[in-house]
Amino acid sequence: MGFMSLVFFSIIAGLIYSGIIYVTVPYKIIDLKVAFGYLLGGSLAVAGVMGVHELFPWWLSLGHDLTVYLFDWSPIINLFKLQLENFIQVGFLEEFMKLGVFTLYGFVRTEKGDHPVATMFYMMMISMGFALIENYAYAIGAFGSNAEYPYQTLIIRSFTATLGHMIFGLITGFWLALGRIPIGTYSRSWFDVVVNKTPTIRRWIFIVIGLVGATLFHGLYNFNFDTFGGAVMGIIYLQLTVGLLATSWCFKHINDTFRKSKKKKLTVSK
Repeated sequence: MGFMSLVFFSIIAGLIYSGIIYVTVPYKIIDLKVAFGYLLGGSLAVAGVMGVHELFPWWLSLGHDLTVYLFDWSPIINLFKLQLENFIQVGFLEEFMKLGVFTLYGFVRTEKGDHPVATMFYMMMISMGFALIENYAYAIGAFGSNAEYPYQTLIIRSFTATLGHMIFGLITGFWLALGRIPIGTYSRSWFDVVVNKTPTIRRWIFIVIGLVGATLFHGLYNFNFDTFGGAVMGIIYLQLTVGLLATSWCFKHINDTFRKSKKKKLTVSK
C-alpha cells in the first residue's frame, strides 16, 4: 500500500465532513490557505504530545502510579486507572496541545478578526491534522505487523477516530468563538452579569470550558474502546452522531449570535 493510499484512507472522512461544513457556512468567511495552515499545524500538536512523553516519562505511568498510591481495592484500581489514562494522560494532553498550536499560529498570522464560525472551523482543522498523523502511524503499525485486516482497520479509524478528533476540536472552537463575541449580544445569564466588567477573564474561562469539554468527550471516546473494545462500536457511533448534531447546532448558534451582535452594533451606531 503506497503512501498516498494511506493518506487517502486516513483522511477521507475528514475531507467529506469538512467539505460539507465549508459549503454550508456563510460565504467567504473561511480562508482555505489559513485552514490548510491549521491542518499542517495539527502535526505540531502530535510532536508536542511526543515531546511530553520524551521529556516527562512519568506522564505515561501517571494513571498506574496514582491509582496504586490511592487505592488498594482491586475492583476499583483498573477502573480508576483507565479513567486517568484516557481522560488525563491522553485526552487532556492531546486537546491541550491542539489548543496550544491554535494559539501559537494565531499569534504569527498577519490577518486577524476571524468570523466566529471560522474560528470553529480552524480549530477543527488542527484536530483533523492531528488525526491524519495519528491514523498514518496506526496504518504503518497495522501493515508492519501483518494484521489480518489492515485496510478495514484504517477505514474504520478514518470514519471514527478522525471524526472524533474533529468533533473534539469543534467543541473547543465553539467556546473560543463564543468568548470572542461581545457580552450582552444574547440573553444575559448570571454568569454574564458577573464577568461583564472583565471580558478578558470571561474569554479565559470560556477557553477552559472548551478544553474541559473536549477532554471529557475525548476521554469518553477512548474509555469506551479501552473498556469494551470492538463490542462498543454501537456506542461509539452514537457518540459521534450526537457530537455531529451538537456541533451543527453550535455552528448555527455562533452564526446567529454573531449576526445579532453586528446588527445591534449598527443600531447603536445610528
